[in-house]
Amino acid sequence: MSSTTGAPALARPRDLPRPAASPPGRKDALRVKLIDTFELRMRRGLWRPGDVTLLRTLGSARRILAVCDRPEQRRRLDAYLGHWRDRGVLDHHRTVEAADLAAPDDPDPVRAVVRAAVAAGLGRRDAFVCLAGPPATASTVLAAAMYRRYAHAVRVHDDLPSLLASLHWSARVVAGEPALAAETRDPVLLVDVDTLLADPAPVRPDEEAAIRHLVGYDDVLAGQLDGVAEPALIRQAALDAVARLLHRYGPGDGRIWPAPPPATAAPAVLPAPAAAGPGPGWRPSVPAPVRAHRIRELGYPVTFTAGVLAPDNPVLSAHLPAGARVLAVVDDYSPTVTAALRDSLARRCRQGRLAGYTVLPVRSSPGGKTLDAAGRLLRRVRGLGLGPADRILAVGGGTVLDLVGYVAACHPGGTPYLRVPTTLVGLVDAGVGLKVGVDLDGRKNLLGAYHPPLACLCDAGFLTTLPEPEFRCGLAEIVKIALVRDARLFALVEEHHAGLRDPATAPVLDEVLRRAVAAMLVELEENPWERRLRRLADFGHEFGHVLEERSGYRLRHGEAVAVGMALSCRLGVAAGRLPERLADRTETLLRRIGLPTYDDCCDAAELWRALHTHVLPHKGGELHLAVPVGLGVGGFVDSIEEIGAADLERAWSALRHRAGTPVRTTGAGGEPVLPAPAWSGS
Repeated sequence: MSSTTGAPALARPRDLPRPAASPPGRKDALRVKLIDTFELRMRRGLWRPGDVTLLRTLGSARRILAVCDRPEQRRRLDAYLGHWRDRGVLDHHRTVEAADLAAPDDPDPVRAVVRAAVAAGLGRRDAFVCLAGPPATASTVLAAAMYRRYAHAVRVHDDLPSLLASLHWSARVVAGEPALAAETRDPVLLVDVDTLLADPAPVRPDEEAAIRHLVGYDDVLAGQLDGVAEPALIRQAALDAVARLLHRYGPGDGRIWPAPPPATAAPAVLPAPAAAGPGPGWRPSVPAPVRAHRIRELGYPVTFTAGVLAPDNPVLSAHLPAGARVLAVVDDYSPTVTAALRDSLARRCRQGRLAGYTVLPVRSSPGGKTLDAAGRLLRRVRGLGLGPADRILAVGGGTVLDLVGYVAACHPGGTPYLRVPTTLVGLVDAGVGLKVGVDLDGRKNLLGAYHPPLACLCDAGFLTTLPEPEFRCGLAEIVKIALVRDARLFALVEEHHAGLRDPATAPVLDEVLRRAVAAMLVELEENPWERRLRRLADFGHEFGHVLEERSGYRLRHGEAVAVGMALSCRLGVAAGRLPERLADRTETLLRRIGLPTYDDCCDAAELWRALHTHVLPHKGGELHLAVPVGLGVGGFVDSIEEIGAADLERAWSALRHRAGTPVRTTGAGGEPVLPAPAWSGS
C-alpha cells in the first residue's frame, strides 16, 4: 500500500482480545508438528551491488554479524552489506575474520562468535552470515543456533569442501573442543559460483578428495570428468553432482555429505593436468535452486504421579530402559530428596534394571546458571560416556532444569533427559516448557535451545519441602498464566492461596496444578519454537528478567515476575488494553500472596533503557508486551510508541506509592558446585 506525503498515519488498531479459551481440562502432553525448509542456491554475481540473493535470505534482519576466513572475503562482505546499509535496508553490520576472534585467555571459538554478536547488537530477528571453511562455519552456525535460543544463519561457500561439510550439518552441527552439538532450523546455503570457478589454480588435494567422494555416489560425474582437466569445468561438474545428489538423497545424510571432507588419498579418478582439454563438448550451467522440507512430530508427556522417586514407581520406571546408565543431577537444597533419589537408583541397579548410575548433587542459585557451569557439567557427561540408550535425570527447580536441559541439548551423544521438578516454579513453568538456557557475561539466557525432555514427571509431594518464599514464587507463575489464559484458575488462586499447602485442600491444589500445566501446554503448542515473538507466557517476564538482574539476584525469579506483572498491567491500562480494576485486582492478589509489586533496585529511567537494550532486541525490535485484556484473556502492547517514558514513570511511581515500603528479599549467589561423579551399581 502506498502512502501520500502529508497524509495522517494510520492508527494502529488496538489489540483485540483473544476469544475465551475453553477450560484446559486435563491436557497432559505436548504434541506439535515442525516443518523445516532447506534451501541451496548457486549464484553468479552474488556480490554485485544490487543483487538481492543474499539480502533476501536474511529475512527481516537489520543487524548482521559476518564471519570469514580471509581478507578478500572480508572485502566482499563489507562491500555488499555496506551497500545495503547505506541504502537504509540494514541498520548495522560487523565483519570479523575468525582468526581475530579467539582471545588468548579464552580459545573457545563458539563463545568468541557469541560475544562478537553481542558487540554487534544482534537481536533475535537479526542474522549471522558465514563465508569460511568448515571450522569457522561450524562455530558460527553453532553460535547462531544457541544465540538467544536461535538466530538465523546464512552460509556462503566459495569452495567445494566447505559446501560438502555444510550439507552434512543441515540438521545438526557439531563443533568445538570439547565438542558441542546443536539442532539447525531452516538452513540456507549459498554458493559463490564466480569465486569458485574463477580460481585458476589446479584442483587442490582437499577438493580432489571431495570430488572423489562424490564420484562414489554419482555415476554421471565420473563420465563428465573423463578427459577433462580444466579446473573450472571440474569444479562446475562437481556442483552439478551436488545438485543431483541433493535431489536424490536430500541434505544431512552423513554418508553422502562427509564432514570434514575426506583428506586421505584414493585411487585416481581425476585426469592428470597433461590431459588438458575442454571435455566431451558439454558446458554445465549453474544448477537451479534446491529446496527440501523436513517434517517432524514432537511430543512429550507431563505426568502427575505420587512418590516419583520410590524404587517401585511405575511412571519413572517406564522412562528408564533396562540396561541404561543414569546420570541424576539433583539440587541439593534437600538432603531428604537427594537420599531418596540415591536409594531409588541403587535399588533399581541391585535388581538388575539399570547398568549403573551416578548421583551428582549441585548447589544452585539464580546467578549460577552460567555457560561455565554448563561446560563443567558437559565435561562430566562426556567423561561418563553417555549415549542414546542412557538417561540424564534432572531433579530440582528451574535453575537445575534449565542447566541440565542445556547440557543435554549440547551433548553430541544425544542422551535423552527427564525432568523431575521439585519446586512450584519448576512444576508449572520451567519443567513444562521447551526452552532451556544459560547466562553469559551477566546476560540472562543469552545461550539456549528448544530441547524437549523425554517426559516431565510431576510430584506435588516435593512442595512440602519448599520454603515459603519459593512456594510464593511458584504462585506468581500460576497467576501469570491464569491472567492471560484461565479465569477459573485465577479465581481458585484468589480464593485458596492462603491454604494451598494445607493437606485438607489437596484436591484444590491438584486442580490448580493441572490447570496451570494445561494452560502452559496450550500456549506452547501454538508456538513451540517461538517463531512468533508475541507470547502470552512472557507476561511479567519482560521486566522481570531486568529486575532480577538489576537486584543482583536478591529478587527471586518469581518475585521479579510479580513486580513485572504489576508494572505491565499498569502500562496496559495506560495503553487502553485492560480496565484499571483488573490491574488493581491483580496487585491486590499478589500482595495478599506475599509477593512484591515494586522494588527499588532500579528507577523508571533504568527500566525505560532496559526496554531498548534488553526487551526490544529479544523480540525482533518490537515491544510485544504481554498484558491481560480481560480476566483469563491475553493480548499485547505491540509497539514501543504506544507507551512512553512518562507512562512508565507514572506507572512505576504509582506502584511505589501503593507498595509503601519496598519489599526486600534475601538471596544467594555463586556457581553450582559439581562434585566428582562416579558410577555406582553393577
